[in-house]
Amino acid sequence: MSYRELVTDFEAFIENKIRQRGVKYEVILVLILGALSSPGLYYLGEEVLDLTDSDEMVFVVTGIIVRPVLILLLLWVVYSMLFYFVGNHLGGHGSIRGIFKGTAWAMIPLGLANLAQSAAFWWTYQDFDIEGNLDGFGPAEQMDSVLYAGITEPAILASLAILILTLVWSGWLMIYTVEQAKNLPRETAMKLVAVPIAAHILLIIWAVIQGSYNFATLI
Repeated sequence: MSYRELVTDFEAFIENKIRQRGVKYEVILVLILGALSSPGLYYLGEEVLDLTDSDEMVFVVTGIIVRPVLILLLLWVVYSMLFYFVGNHLGGHGSIRGIFKGTAWAMIPLGLANLAQSAAFWWTYQDFDIEGNLDGFGPAEQMDSVLYAGITEPAILASLAILILTLVWSGWLMIYTVEQAKNLPRETAMKLVAVPIAAHILLIIWAVIQGSYNFATLI
């Protein structure tokens, strides 16, 4: 099996992957994809810490930096379990390991969204009035106020648009995963994948309208 098939023939790549044992490499892959947004968040965290002197803020900043990794891990588990159990209900059959392996590789486009988010945070908060937006009674509230103020900045909005596009791309790859790993017809796999992906996208749009960074990124 060649990793070139990731680009040239993803369906064949997934068909080979789901037959292999173990999910060690898939866990590593998801961790790396999640961590791609951490540099931008680290930059923001350093800027905030330069303006504050609080051990609690260090804890808050650390949480912000590692959160994308934990969220992507959670999404991987939720999507995989959903595809497995609903796929069974729809008449599919196949191991849960195969679903987990395929879903992890189908999430690769989300790594591009995380890179875009990291760049957007670096770009946005270089000349941003962070100190003027440190509102709130505690470090958590202050960090949320900075994130809230930045969510409507052009670069961050562009990164969220990229996130939506990569979710569609990732969803298309997940269709191949469900089709191969659960032995379901293409049309059934499309319906199964479309519902959570559409819900995910609608939640991001709703969060942007509400100005909530915490829900808007979701990866």
